[in-house]
Amino acid sequence: MGSTVTLAPAAITNDRDETAMLEGEWDLQTRILQGSLSSDGMAIASLRRQISTAGIPLLSQATDGVWKGNLRYANNPAGWSGQLHLEDTVIPFEAFADPLRIVTADARIDGAGVEMKRVTLSIGELKAQGEYFYDTFAARPHKFNIALAEASAATLEKLFMPALHRGNFFTYAFNFGRVPAPDWLRNMHADGTIQVGSFDLAGNEFTKVRSRVLWDGTEVQFSKLQTQFGAASFAGAGTVHLDRRQPAYDIQGKLSGLPWRSGTMDGEGTIATSGTGTELLDHLRVKGSFVGSGIDLAPLDDYDSVAGTFDFAWDGRNPRMHLTQLVMKAGEETYQGSADTQDNGQVVVKLTDGTRHI
Repeated sequence: MGSTVTLAPAAITNDRDETAMLEGEWDLQTRILQGSLSSDGMAIASLRRQISTAGIPLLSQATDGVWKGNLRYANNPAGWSGQLHLEDTVIPFEAFADPLRIVTADARIDGAGVEMKRVTLSIGELKAQGEYFYDTFAARPHKFNIALAEASAATLEKLFMPALHRGNFFTYAFNFGRVPAPDWLRNMHADGTIQVGSFDLAGNEFTKVRSRVLWDGTEVQFSKLQTQFGAASFAGAGTVHLDRRQPAYDIQGKLSGLPWRSGTMDGEGTIATSGTGTELLDHLRVKGSFVGSGIDLAPLDDYDSVAGTFDFAWDGRNPRMHLTQLVMKAGEETYQGSADTQDNGQVVVKLTDGTRHI
């Protein structure tokens, strides 16, 4: 009599006549267990309880869908490995208001984590393609590269609402103004890239959006942020703060080649706001500097160059702009001054060339 107990290949069949094959081997002396599970196509729901108990990576998080592939288990070291193909697979994720639906993907599982390639997915109204990796030993284990043909700020805000808005008035009050972050948010560490072909922000289209994303707990950083706004280009960085009741946003960067008043403008500065929905406009504050050339400021004049600093905010009803250190050149003449938004919404510009005022 040998020291090995063998489970001969056994078929598991569900009510759709889909089949998975299970086999295994247990060595009584070395206490090493090995097993395998394979299928040419089977509904995840039909084995969901068994998959969850076995702790199969990726499949145990899924609530619906179809899988095919070959999986192996060993207890020394303990873990699953193998190849998978997923179709129409639903995986809930705490950061999203809607479940992640993997239309199709090829996956590899081993002791180091999970690798998913050729991923086509949808989340709510969004559709994307890309790849995902889970590196067990990395400081930021979640790694991704995602590309979307189109998206909008309103859609993303709705999708990420579980991360953006936490608790209600009573949660806020009973925690003395603090809103504790859920475990999944505190433990989130991700590193990836995102590309969007066309991004709608309050009716304005930004194209060729791309950025690296570093998500560590309650802070999400967007570095190497680039986009096009018509003929203008933007390069900078941004941060989303999730450590409070409402999200806060900080963006800094440079805008180049913006067509305006028959000329072009370049600007550099910061944008800060907080909240969700219309609150973002109410809390908006923009500061920086600008320089322009070939600007037509009729009925004042045509200016070869215009430069200065700006401070823009929204007072709840109207935009308020304050321009300082204005330097405007027309031919041999140079004017200096400032500009402010009045209560009636008009912008009043005050200039002087040292001898006369405009």
